[in-house]
Amino acid sequence: MHISTFTEFPLSNKAARQIIKEILSNDDSRFFMTRHAIDRMNERGITESQIRNVLLSPSSYVSENTSQTPRGDWKLNITGWSAGTVIDVTVALRRVESDPHAFVMTVKIPH
Repeated sequence: MHISTFTEFPLSNKAARQIIKEILSNDDSRFFMTRHAIDRMNERGITESQIRNVLLSPSSYVSENTSQTPRGDWKLNITGWSAGTVIDVTVALRRVESDPHAFVMTVKIPH
């Protein structure tokens, strides 16, 4: 399945969310959890299913706007409810212009 690519600069929140949705819906091989994210999930009792729910839910919202990192990735935070818990997910998008991949960098439960 083809994943949309984007050449807009800066990458908009809407485009970033579209890339994440397409990856999760069509090509799971482009979705990764960093070791740090897995450690935080275990520490906070958050499952991968909850992360996916937050990232795919139309009621979730961008709580930190999409911005470019020094290495050229695009990062944003998406906050939403899953299984009765508010979860904040930090996602980095790499190679959005040619071969998009999404990396969950960390997860937290906002106070």
